[in-house]
Amino acid sequence: MRLERITIMLMLLATHTSSATDLEQGRALYIHYCGACHDAGAGHPGTMRLGVSRDQAHAVLTARSDLTTDYVMQISRAGNQMMPPFRATEINDAELAELAAYVTQHYKHTQ
Repeated sequence: MRLERITIMLMLLATHTSSATDLEQGRALYIHYCGACHDAGAGHPGTMRLGVSRDQAHAVLTARSDLTTDYVMQISRAGNQMMPPFRATEINDAELAELAAYVTQHYKHTQ
């Protein structure tokens, strides 16, 4: 059931071009749920961990061009190594889709 919901959300995202408002909502969600661990700079454990396990070019999520919406949503729901999973009771599927769109499109909008 959850996989079906994620698939439907991804299909909707594929046909939807994120507006500036959607990206702002995604940004607010990113700041709330992800920023403490994944923002740029020292003292952010997710960024530091990715810098060691991958490389510095892949350390800051919003500076990456290789992430897909599907990947961000899957990792957010399942967790990854030190990162805890986020349940649908914490962030619903629509909010998660907005957050994932922000992460995957932020790089494009800053180039």
